[in-house]
Amino acid sequence: MALKHLWLTDFRCFESAEFVPTGNVTVIQGANGTGKTSILEAVGLVATMRSFRGGARESLVRIGAGSAVIRAEVENSGRQLLIEAEIPVGRTARFQVY
Repeated sequence: MALKHLWLTDFRCFESAEFVPTGNVTVIQGANGTGKTSILEAVGLVATMRSFRGGARESLVRIGAGSAVIRAEVENSGRQLLIEAEIPVGRTARFQVY
């Protein structure tokens, strides 16, 4: 499975973010506290439906927001898929594949 595009809304430190990996190898770099690990966590979350950090799902939602949304466009065996995860505070997370 190859990640083609990632959109984050109210996920961890991001109010809104978009990430597009390029080529076969992508390097994410930046200063401490800028969200590099959060991007990797979002990718892992849509792939496995859980965070590698553990803890309550509510901790994935940006402070002050009611829910977080992760959308990932992936290619799997030549098929384009859109995976969406919604993590609401106080309710069960929802995952859908289109």
